Amino acid sequence: NTYTANFNFASYFYTNTLYVGIQFDNINQSEFSTVPDGKSRNYLNFNAVIGKAFVLSKNVVFKPSALGRVTKSAFLAELNLSFLFKEVFWAGISVRSNSELSLILEVNIARRFRIGYSYDYGFGALNSFNSGSHELFLGYDIRINNRNMASPRYF
Repeated sequence: NTYTANFNFASYFYTNTLYVGIQFDNINQSEFSTVPDGKSRNYLNFNAVIGKAFVLSKNVVFKPSALGRVTKSAFLAELNLSFLFKEVFWAGISVRSNSELSLILEVNIARRFRIGYSYDYGFGALNSFNSGSHELFLGYDIRINNRNMASPRYF
């Protein structure tokens, strides 16, 4: 067993229609021994997100968002485009820089409960071995603060 300090930093700003966030993991890039004759290192990782909701009409909200991840050995970018219809039904598409495409559907069943489905399809070298993946998900929002929110939030 071994212990090492790990320093991280994150910041998140949001309004009812906008969010921006950054995160730095392993800032100090600490080393630790895993076996008697070897060492491992926690490398710096960086994540950034941004999203904005555009109210197009009483029944339609357009929400584009982007995500970027940088590690020592990889970079991943993701662009998401989704629509919310009548504050009940979400439909969206995501494109990732590693040649993946996702289709997403979600239904808000109650104020805090939702259910959804997503299908991910890769266009890379593994495509001949994999025809995509399916995901079902359930979500429940636990609201400790802001129980009586005056305006809708789309995130």
